[in-house]
Amino acid sequence: MDGAIDYSKVVELSIEAREVLSVSLYPNPARDHATLRIEGLNGSEKMIRVLTMDGKLIWTARTSAYEEALPIQNWAAGSYAVQVISGKQVHTEKLIINK
Repeated sequence: MDGAIDYSKVVELSIEAREVLSVSLYPNPARDHATLRIEGLNGSEKMIRVLTMDGKLIWTARTSAYEEALPIQNWAAGSYAVQVISGKQVHTEKLIINK
């Protein structure tokens, strides 16, 4: 050891915090009403899309609300994909309607 001091290169790291989108549907299976609860990304606008299982878009809405009532009264019994889209995040839940 010669008494010299060596320093390593300083590297700056940046971590971007992302809010997680959490979605739930209730009641599920539904009969005459269904509510979509959206948690995370508070206050930001989200797109809601409902598709039949063969991919046909039957309903869409934009919301920044915590809960959204889905207008299922005139939808046929069966299974549907409910998507919540916010930025690059897409969350899909399966909704079953029994009449």
